[in-house]
Amino acid sequence: MAKREEILQGLYDKGYYYEKEYQGCAQCTIAAVQDFFDLDDLVLKRQLQLQGYPENNYGPFLSYHEPQQRSLFEEAGGHDDKCLSVVGQTVAMIEEILLDNGIPVR
Repeated sequence: MAKREEILQGLYDKGYYYEKEYQGCAQCTIAAVQDFFDLDDLVLKRQLQLQGYPENNYGPFLSYHEPQQRSLFEEAGGHDDKCLSVVGQTVAMIEEILLDNGIPVR
C-alpha cells in the first residue's frame, strides 16, 4: 500500500475509533484530523457548527439530549457502525484535501 493510502486508512481508523469510544461526530472528526495535521485550535472550537447530520441516516433529527430520542438513535445502530463509518470517511476526505493542497502530515 502506498504511503498516501496508508495515511488515509490510518485517518479513517482513527476517526472510526474516536467515534466508537467517545461519540460526538464533529468533535471526533476534528480530533482525528488534529492528530495528523497541525490545525489551529479555533477549528476545534468551531466544530460545534458541524453537529446535527444524523437525519441523513436515520430520518428526522434526533436530539441526543432527550433520553428517549438518544435511545432510538442507538437502537437504530447509530454507534454500531453508521456514525463510525461516516466519521471515518469524513476524516479521510478532509485529509485527502489537505494532502492535495500540500499541507504536511506531522
